[in-house]
Amino acid sequence: MDAIIIAVIGLVGVLAGSLITNLFLRNKVNAEADKTSSDAWQGFANKMESRVEKLETLVDKQEKKITRYGNRIIYLTKGIEILVNQILQDGKDPCWMPNDWHPDAED
Repeated sequence: MDAIIIAVIGLVGVLAGSLITNLFLRNKVNAEADKTSSDAWQGFANKMESRVEKLETLVDKQEKKITRYGNRIIYLTKGIEILVNQILQDGKDPCWMPNDWHPDAED
């Protein structure tokens, strides 16, 4: 009978020890999983930030180029208007006339 009591006490001790160990290990495993997940997201965020910076640089360059082209188009359009008016003032009919165009109008 003493052997059974000792065996039961031993079994209860082992079960209690494993439950306590499991509780502490679960917190450790969860913390490690959270850290791994956090590190992965941080790496992803860093890659995306780098990509966004490159795209912002590209967009800035494209905006400057578009502005330069727009300014050139305005300059040339004004020149065409001046030349057409000179032809009309000389009493001649130009063989080509630009049509009316408004930048905000949709085609």
